[in-house]
Amino acid sequence: MMGKMHALMMVATAFCLLLGSSCAPEVKDHLTICCAGDSIMRPVPYHLRSLLSGSKHEVEIKEWAQGGLTSESYKSFFARRFPNWKKTRSDFILLQLGTNDVFPLLERRYTLLQFKENMSSIIKEFKKFKGIKNKHPRILIASVPLFCFQIASPARNSLVENEINPAIQEIAQREKAIFVDNYSVLHNRCDLYDPDGVHPNQEGEIALARNWLFSIRRELR
Repeated sequence: MMGKMHALMMVATAFCLLLGSSCAPEVKDHLTICCAGDSIMRPVPYHLRSLLSGSKHEVEIKEWAQGGLTSESYKSFFARRFPNWKKTRSDFILLQLGTNDVFPLLERRYTLLQFKENMSSIIKEFKKFKGIKNKHPRILIASVPLFCFQIASPARNSLVENEINPAIQEIAQREKAIFVDNYSVLHNRCDLYDPDGVHPNQEGEIALARNWLFSIRRELR
């Protein structure tokens, strides 16, 4: 009996070798994505996990965003978490900041130059992190969506369009980061916003997550 079982196992092994890897369990490629920034980024990890379910990649997504943060306060948020975060190896770091910078910029609590310096310093720190497939993770930085339905929106939106987003594009180019155009995704689409006119609704969140995913897949190709 034992001899017959051994013979059957030998036949099965030979069959698998003949077919190559088809008898072996599929090994998925691992992909780690870190989502950093403010409240516009907060729901993105949830939607990315949903969009990537069934992907050929085994995806791990780190949540490094917190609501209410400006480029200035994110540096402090980063500094407190750096000892743990620096251990993370990742393929991509996604950064969405700038919406909350509109208010201190309009109130002249700091200047556009300081905003640029804040953003550049954050990206420089992320560029020091270790990658998985590459030496360092790829950094993706997004433009800021407009505000909707608010009396003060024209002044805020003028600042976003004419100063903040051009600054983000300039920083992305200088720091060799990948620019992601989230501004265009929600432009003239107030139907994709919550009633507060600041945060995307669920449909808007999914639209932003799809845009991030499009950029990630483009880089993977």
